[in-house]
Amino acid sequence: MVQVTEYLHNVEEQRVVLPNVTWRQYENLLATLGDYPGLRLIYLEGTLEIFMPSAEHKMLKKLIARLVERYAEEIDISLHGYGSTTFRREAKARGLEPDECYCVDTLKELPDFAIEVNLTSKGVDK
Repeated sequence: MVQVTEYLHNVEEQRVVLPNVTWRQYENLLATLGDYPGLRLIYLEGTLEIFMPSAEHKMLKKLIARLVERYAEEIDISLHGYGSTTFRREAKARGLEPDECYCVDTLKELPDFAIEVNLTSKGVDK
């Protein structure tokens, strides 16, 4: 019987980085793919990263999110979670999908902080 941890370490994250992508191409791709399960697109100043997180990535993000939420409860901070919502800013040429993100106290247009799990140094420098 294969242990879960052995399985998780053998499953690679799938990642493609494409240079010289326009903002319009990025938005068209987002519209075409819709809400494709598990697929994440990160855009930074003309570089597009298409990313499928591994099971290990997902487990770590969940663990960190639970710790943050539990800590906020313990010290009585009100958190509002956005999850892995896509945030886009054409003027700054950035489109990000954090693993988890939160607003503190009140909902805002953009979160106050985000959690991003990086198991490898490959990809866009977030």
